[in-house]
Amino acid sequence: MSIDHLLGDTCLIEPPAGHSATGPLFGPGVASRCRIEDAAELLRDNLGEQAPATARLFLPLGTPIAAGARVTIGGRVLTAVTVAVIPGRAGPHHVEVRLR
Repeated sequence: MSIDHLLGDTCLIEPPAGHSATGPLFGPGVASRCRIEDAAELLRDNLGEQAPATARLFLPLGTPIAAGARVTIGGRVLTAVTVAVIPGRAGPHHVEVRLR
């Protein structure tokens, strides 16, 4: 079963592209259908450091996103802390991203 009927929003995902003297750099953005839910959580980032997350983002399977990506949705600019492919009964189901 697909989650397409739950994805009523659109976000812009900009992949991490390194750092400069003024901060992180991002590549060209890709628009994706999504669903966002506010959720205050404390988790570990890809470096093992504690990182507060303020939202969860649900994306279709195969959406290109990595930890560190910049996500813009509804005027909010957030950063992907963790990215996970969520399994379903018949294999991978969707992508879930924790944002701060």
